[in-house]
Amino acid sequence: SIDPLEPPKIVGGYLETEESRLNALKIVREAWEIMYSSSFMRLYNTSGPEILPGPKIQSDEQVLDWIMNTFESDYHVGGTCRIENVVDSELKVKGVSGLRVVDFSVVPKMPPGNPQLWAYSIGVKAAKMMESNIKRDIRFPEAFYANIKAVIGTVARPSLYENMIEPPPGYLYFNSTSKDAYIELEAQLEFGDLNMTYQFMQNDGFLTVNGQCRSSIRLSYDYHLWFDWVNDDDAIHVGRSILDNIETDEYIVSRENNATFARLNINIHTGAPVRLQRKRHWKLDSKDPVDIISEIYFTSFHPATLPPSVFTPNKICYTHGLVCNNFDAPYLEVYTFAPNTEQFLNGSLANQNVGDDLGDSAFVCMDILSGGTSWDNMDILLKYYVDIDPKFGQYAFCNYLDCTGNNPWSVGRERAFAMGKFSGQCDKDPLGFGFWYSFQELGHCNKGDVLGKTCSWKERLIKVISKECLLDRGFLGACNSNFLDARDVFLDAFEKCPDIH
Repeated sequence: SIDPLEPPKIVGGYLETEESRLNALKIVREAWEIMYSSSFMRLYNTSGPEILPGPKIQSDEQVLDWIMNTFESDYHVGGTCRIENVVDSELKVKGVSGLRVVDFSVVPKMPPGNPQLWAYSIGVKAAKMMESNIKRDIRFPEAFYANIKAVIGTVARPSLYENMIEPPPGYLYFNSTSKDAYIELEAQLEFGDLNMTYQFMQNDGFLTVNGQCRSSIRLSYDYHLWFDWVNDDDAIHVGRSILDNIETDEYIVSRENNATFARLNINIHTGAPVRLQRKRHWKLDSKDPVDIISEIYFTSFHPATLPPSVFTPNKICYTHGLVCNNFDAPYLEVYTFAPNTEQFLNGSLANQNVGDDLGDSAFVCMDILSGGTSWDNMDILLKYYVDIDPKFGQYAFCNYLDCTGNNPWSVGRERAFAMGKFSGQCDKDPLGFGFWYSFQELGHCNKGDVLGKTCSWKERLIKVISKECLLDRGFLGACNSNFLDARDVFLDAFEKCPDIH
């Protein structure tokens, strides 16, 4: 019955098997043999007729009939969840994930003597099995929904989200069979709201920021690292911990190449809070690698039927991006924070993200305060004049090697931190923290190209200064005040620091 108030039916099944009937007969006949032995008779000097079962009970049928009509069970019941019938050899309930039975009910046969010792032994054996079984079964529902309480990226300190007015509420849809994931975050920052959605499929990933779509297989690979352990046997149980005053199981997931590991705090079957922590070992050039730690903190996990739309990329991800035609600036004055490598010292901006004076000073503030320079090796600051075709396209997310965006020929543009509709791409007002630009290699002007017809940009390196000179002028103190103060120190450094180019 599915009614929890209906009394259970308790069926003992006594003497229903041939084995149990033979054992019962054996017990009675061995008792007779002992009672009528010469040693027993001499010791107790028994006399008089037998009372039970009595001299008239002799045949097997008579003995079994007498047993069924007179015996009763008394304490110490067991075997109701017998090994092989209900649980397997590791005491896991067959057909049910995440459930074991660890008590006297698992015994396949009733042992002799008081069962207390046997119950203790079962408990000790089960504990050792669970401790030694380090590749634990974490079986998620086929599809689930989770509320996201916070996303934190750290190296030495929390990064952008440290300046949040409130944590970024959001949610996750995940298919644990295909490993497809959909994440939506609504971040409230000091300078505006940020809406981000991530769609991660097996062969592609899409990031949409305030109405702008960025497609990248890199995104798919990177963020699948959060979830590719789901329903795999690579989660190591390391103990119990407290999360939001609730005790939860804690696991570690490692990778053979030691490039990343995820530390998990899992309590999915109870709907309790869950924390996923990932650490990557980052190495650039010849410098020592550092650990980059990031976390996603879920308030709950719930099985769910996923709407098909969550894994259907927005149509803007497949269309040519918006182009802005309301600009007439002949050139841009831009800055970038970069490693001290030959690529940058040669003056190339191909496949780079840069900013105006306010946008780049804001970026440098965030990168240094978050500890980013300890792993990205940003050592120099460069100033460029860039001749451009001012029909700005969608800002492209670049990473020194390639860029992702729907306007590969145009100069990309957005407000710093992607604030505003369509990330502020076509807005002239910088909202107090500047603009960022992207220069994809496809739009670079080479010899013989005509700006605005066969190419969209051409750079001129003006000056290079060291990070140390900027910091020596009190830049970090200005960062802790506001971006406008930081911009003033930033421009003063470019005026007075020596050119190291």
